[in-house]
Amino acid sequence: MYTRKLTQKRPNTGVEFYKPESNIIKIIEDNDGIFEQVTSDDGLTNTTSMTFTDEVYVATYGLDNLERNTQIRNDMKKRQKYCNDNSIIYNIDDPWKKYSPNPYYL
Repeated sequence: MYTRKLTQKRPNTGVEFYKPESNIIKIIEDNDGIFEQVTSDDGLTNTTSMTFTDEVYVATYGLDNLERNTQIRNDMKKRQKYCNDNSIIYNIDDPWKKYSPNPYYL
């Protein structure tokens, strides 16, 4: 099992956290993945976890499925812009990153 985590820290509670669009969540759920979001007690930190089996993770984030990858890449770019525009600091914890040549782990 692989769990990819996105942790966001916002400057104040008036700024919304970035949330992937429904098509991204659908990709995760359609592949028996688990999508969870947890916000800290102070409301400033949000952690999004996506858990997959090994095979589903490679199929979802690997280079084999261009349509899904296009959707995922577009969402990653949108997230980067949103976080930068709204002063949200984010970090991605992805155990597969060190094993993959995929350049889209931003």
